Amino acid sequence: MIIDFNRRENERKISEAVPVRTLFIANVAPRVGERHLRDLFEPYGVIVRIELRKNFAFVEFEKVEDATAALRGVDGKELEDRVLSVEYVKGTSHSSKERRRRSRSRSRR
Repeated sequence: MIIDFNRRENERKISEAVPVRTLFIANVAPRVGERHLRDLFEPYGVIVRIELRKNFAFVEFEKVEDATAALRGVDGKELEDRVLSVEYVKGTSHSSKERRRRSRSRSRR
């Protein structure tokens, strides 16, 4: 009997998280560009924004369901010789709409 611990761990990680539209992608290779991420994630739904940093990225989808499908489909996949770790964003919102809403409410004070 073969047990896929990665799959079991991924399912646990997904079931315990609060689904949001923005995903955090860890272990991104330095040579990966926005086009690589768009090509990898776009089959799962409409992408609102991609924010690429040194070795991680954020991908925001139009719908939570699309982000969930992308998380399930891409987490643990290899890109440019690195295994990607994909999770829902935790804590503060990285959603572009949420950031605009928060900044407008601060300016009204």
